[in-house]
Amino acid sequence: MLARAGTHNLPLVKPPDPKLLPADLKAALGDFTSDVEGGPFQDYLATLEAQAPPPIFHYTRDGGLKGILESGALWLTDAFQLNDPTELTHGVKLLDDVLVEAGANGPSELRVFRDRMKRFVDDGGVPKVAHYFVVSFSVLGDDLPQWRSYADDGRGFALEFEAGKLERAFAQPRGGPFNTATFPVSYDEQQIAGFYRELVQLVAPLVSLPHQRRMTEEDLRAYFFDLEMRFTLAALYRNLFFKHPAYSSEREYRFLQIHQAFAGKEVDAQLRHRGEELVRYRTLDWLAQAPQALNAVIVGPASVGLPGPALRAREWLDAAGLPDVPVRNSAVPYRAFET
Repeated sequence: MLARAGTHNLPLVKPPDPKLLPADLKAALGDFTSDVEGGPFQDYLATLEAQAPPPIFHYTRDGGLKGILESGALWLTDAFQLNDPTELTHGVKLLDDVLVEAGANGPSELRVFRDRMKRFVDDGGVPKVAHYFVVSFSVLGDDLPQWRSYADDGRGFALEFEAGKLERAFAQPRGGPFNTATFPVSYDEQQIAGFYRELVQLVAPLVSLPHQRRMTEEDLRAYFFDLEMRFTLAALYRNLFFKHPAYSSEREYRFLQIHQAFAGKEVDAQLRHRGEELVRYRTLDWLAQAPQALNAVIVGPASVGLPGPALRAREWLDAAGLPDVPVRNSAVPYRAFET
């Protein structure tokens, strides 16, 4: 079965060893993990799984196309280093709002839990929970805003892939244990807030469970570390399926890798420069694993009528061993940005 939306229950974090933790607390933590892997969010994932994957498009500059064809790879960028830094923090803010709302109407322990989570986020703890790498496509194949935003103001190219074939290659484990998911991104804030409320309802009893027990400080730390990691992992996983409504016109289709974050274990990633910043990335070797997934290369609307771009694309495709992949022109009437 193709892993289009699921985590396969990999243990993504290694909490401190709670040797003296009461058996019922250990059982409650396990039950929490089982519970968050069911319910409305899993029903939502099932609806995504049932959908036939559409053609997907990756917009890029001239040099980007050349690199993708010469290397045979697509870059999966560290999700915490995406171009838009608010992409994940927006979802974290929504989660905090839900925690504040629940704490105002629930036990005092829940308000303390919210404060602990806020300190965890403010101290930069979220990127340490797990390693997330994403590559983005769109289901829109000849879209002027994306030509302008991601393809050098219409002078670049779009690669059209058959999503199903690319997904099958993406789901094959290479380079160590990790989970994969491929899915259309949602922009529905009410829906993600609902999933967060479900998550908070599940965690609330566990937050209060150690109350009035005689437990060592070490065991309390171990218990709440474990609980916070499980909660954060579940929240972040939900977060990655959603984006701010302002981006809804992009109709993003996302490929996601989730890597274990054992203490002291670094994920196998490469580094590239983006301005003065070093950005972590991994590669999807699509040309070696699924060369038949590339359906076409589309010349951007600002380059239609110029002989050079189409000829270069044809040359790069032939050199990559893809002589049968067509090069076609964008059908979008082009008008440059006014200055």
